[in-house]
Amino acid sequence: MQNFRGANPISDAVELTFGALSDRGEQNARVAGPGSVPRLGAFTADLSWELGGSRVGEEFAGLLDIRADRASTKPIGRVLVRVKRTDGAEQPVLLAPGRTERFALAPNQTLQRIALEVPSNAREFVITANGDGPFDLALIPAPANEAALTQAPGLANAAARTAGGPGAATIKRSGTAVQPGRYYLQFTSNAGVVGQYSLTYALAENALTSTLAPELYYNPARPGHGLIITRARNDAQIIWYTYDDAGAPTWYWLLPDGYYATNPGSFSGPLLRFTWDGSTATMQDVGRATVTRALGTNLLTWSWTLLGQSGSEPMALLDRSRCVNGSDQTGAWYNPAQPGWGASVHRTPSLEFISFFIYDALGQPRWLLAPDGGPSNGAKVPLSQLSGFCPSCAARATTRATTGSYELPFDATSRLAGAEATGRIKLDAPLLPPLSGRFTGSGDFALLTGKKPCSP
Repeated sequence: MQNFRGANPISDAVELTFGALSDRGEQNARVAGPGSVPRLGAFTADLSWELGGSRVGEEFAGLLDIRADRASTKPIGRVLVRVKRTDGAEQPVLLAPGRTERFALAPNQTLQRIALEVPSNAREFVITANGDGPFDLALIPAPANEAALTQAPGLANAAARTAGGPGAATIKRSGTAVQPGRYYLQFTSNAGVVGQYSLTYALAENALTSTLAPELYYNPARPGHGLIITRARNDAQIIWYTYDDAGAPTWYWLLPDGYYATNPGSFSGPLLRFTWDGSTATMQDVGRATVTRALGTNLLTWSWTLLGQSGSEPMALLDRSRCVNGSDQTGAWYNPAQPGWGASVHRTPSLEFISFFIYDALGQPRWLLAPDGGPSNGAKVPLSQLSGFCPSCAARATTRATTGSYELPFDATSRLAGAEATGRIKLDAPLLPPLSGRFTGSGDFALLTGKKPCSP
């Protein structure tokens, strides 16, 4: 190749890289962006790529499709994305039951930030390691009452050790050897070359006699965010209300279908993010989350991998809902004529705690909070927009500013077929900087989740 710019032609050195890119997409590549953008409008997107098993220096390529609208089958533009692993720095990895995580280990490399949670009703658990070359594996309990993920405390504290490879080796704990809580795995390659390795966590549980209360949960050491757990027949819905990297409110959803039918001590599933195009919501997988229960209590551990970052924290029951005037309105509510947004209602005779899950001008998920107070009985109530800290950020005091309002009178009896409770919603939610947009909604409001019985 010659470069003809300039006074004299000169030669250029060119490196040609080529490969085949599939239109099907990869399950380990995730992108989070707006639900809609004005014509010629600028936008940002967060891209994560779980490159388990990749080696330092390896490169990967993909295509980010941009489409005119939801119904479009062909992109109006494509952005080439190239990822190169430049170092072997270890990131935290959460080993969820039933999943296999893969790693590329350099000669004599040790991993110390692989964590797993064992529920209080565990009967047995097995860690299976596999690798191209010889390796050592140690199971080490985490320090008591550890909250955030750190790393393995050291081999002197190991509960069990094994060696293996090439091939598989296991650590099995059963009976009295099973102690609930967090463990770390220290995984060392003894090979003289880079090799491929994997870890799998299998869990067997005893039956639980208690169920996880469908209520509000929070971390007392990091207040300002938390979990809202609701129940619809045998299914659970978990809303994680938190903040993005800029501190703006955002939310995610975990849907463990059939949870209350099997009542496990540990369950995990895709972490879902919703965006809005002005009339319809779109669901997207942006990670995974695991809930691990403490036996006989309303304490749990919330562990997550979100757009390439992982973390874990304890959650405790914040408050129990109760019936008001002989009726139960606590649960997830939505507008049947406009599904995709809604509210979480938590009521007692002296408290009404309502969160609205809506979208900003770019269709990105946001939430607003009603101030803690007694039942509003349909009166106009102001809303607050909070600013806080992202899941992997250090905790700080949250701030709130008043904006917008809602009115939500509940009906004495349900007016809609299939809904256990109904009301009428009038929502006006202008978002404050740095967010923009105004979300409004009105009309019928229906309880999406189930009601608990009330005493006469």
